[in-house]
Amino acid sequence: MLEATIYSLPPEIIHQLGSYLDQDDLLAFRMTCKEINVKAREVHLTSIFECRRLLFAPASFDNLRKVSQHPSGVNLKVKDIIISCTTPYHEFPGDFVEGIRANVNGKYDGLQTMLLEIHDNSLVHLPEVFKMQEDQQETSLLTEIFRNLPNIRSIRIKRDDKSPFSRAEMNLYYPKLNMVPGTRLPEQVGGSGIYGGYLAYPEAVTFWNIPLNAAMSARLKRLETITDDLDITIEGLPLSWFAAESVKLHGFGTCFPLLKTLKTVVNDNPGEAVATNMIFCDCLESLTRLEHLDLKRNSSVEIDRLTNFLPTKVGLPMLKRLLLENVVLKWDNLRMFLDFCKTNITYIRLLRCSLEHPAEDWFQAIKYIRKELVNLQTAILDPVFAAGSKVNAQSEKYVLPWMRLIRFSMPLYGGRGWHPDSETDFKVIVRSKIEKWSTYYPLVKNLASVLKSTNVTAEEFWSLLAEKRWRLIPSGQ
Repeated sequence: MLEATIYSLPPEIIHQLGSYLDQDDLLAFRMTCKEINVKAREVHLTSIFECRRLLFAPASFDNLRKVSQHPSGVNLKVKDIIISCTTPYHEFPGDFVEGIRANVNGKYDGLQTMLLEIHDNSLVHLPEVFKMQEDQQETSLLTEIFRNLPNIRSIRIKRDDKSPFSRAEMNLYYPKLNMVPGTRLPEQVGGSGIYGGYLAYPEAVTFWNIPLNAAMSARLKRLETITDDLDITIEGLPLSWFAAESVKLHGFGTCFPLLKTLKTVVNDNPGEAVATNMIFCDCLESLTRLEHLDLKRNSSVEIDRLTNFLPTKVGLPMLKRLLLENVVLKWDNLRMFLDFCKTNITYIRLLRCSLEHPAEDWFQAIKYIRKELVNLQTAILDPVFAAGSKVNAQSEKYVLPWMRLIRFSMPLYGGRGWHPDSETDFKVIVRSKIEKWSTYYPLVKNLASVLKSTNVTAEEFWSLLAEKRWRLIPSGQ
């Protein structure tokens, strides 16, 4: 019997082993012998081209354009695009540069040449970056690139991107460094944070518009994920964007028929008509395969009305995970939306969300969650008076506890659903506020026992759940 060696491993195992190596290690691995070179070729090319990061610099756009048009077919390997709202160029403060040049006590030994090259090269290329931004070339450039990358599965937009630069990226943006294979970045400059600068987009230009407009124009039919990492303090995607002629022309769901995950921040400005919100809802409902919806509302915009924020014509029946943050809702709108996906939902998170009648509506929401969402595993509810909202501003405001509902009963026979009337169907972890906003008292309750009386009222429920550690705040406090 022949002895088993690494050379006798099938390509699938070689591919799996190679997935634990970086690009330079894979290159060295391929150079060991002809047989390994052949078997590791695909995993090496995958490590280089499957995920590509685009930074806002002409060199980055040009590099991705070349990949998309390469005659070898490597464009077909690109599946994940990270679009970073940063430029790789950064002009260091003068005193910092002088400190590098002086290098007192050898503080910058091993870093001096690299840091000075980053600074000097940035001075040359920063004007190009801002000219590209001023000329608004990004959308047309991205559209051309996307059209030649037909296998894109995800577009991830990152504003605060401090991921380490690869050796290839360093050579692209700072070619004089001439970093050879095997060269490792010093820890002090391992991430883009030390020299990456945010692009200050004019208020009239939302960063989100650029990749979305390009993706719609390119009709990325295989796209499954669109996400950003913005928080609610950042201006997001205006609902009016969904009413734009370009969106109507291409059709949101038509362009992304396989989309499963959507995560973004939206702005529902007070001046926008109800019709705009309806168009937004229609766009969401056109995403018939959506399984994960994560919507945050920008907190800097004051909302003076309740809205039917969620779609309720045909809903999103495939939805499994719903995450909303800083949203002002009508309970009927939320209930009708959940009716369409109640058999599929496994996770809900409502953070800093506000309902019209806080105590009563959240009470009804919890009863609905327990009874109707038969496959729900976890619900995180943070019922608050939403930031930036004028709804009910003159009325009394309830301060309700933060809650995590976790199902822990046995599943029904055959694994289809759960026992809705079990004595232990949900445990509720409650953080109840007392006197001061920063004082929390964690409690663990059995939801079934709190709701054992069918005639329990909202006030009785909250008192039982939080052991009277919730309170009514008079208006103006």
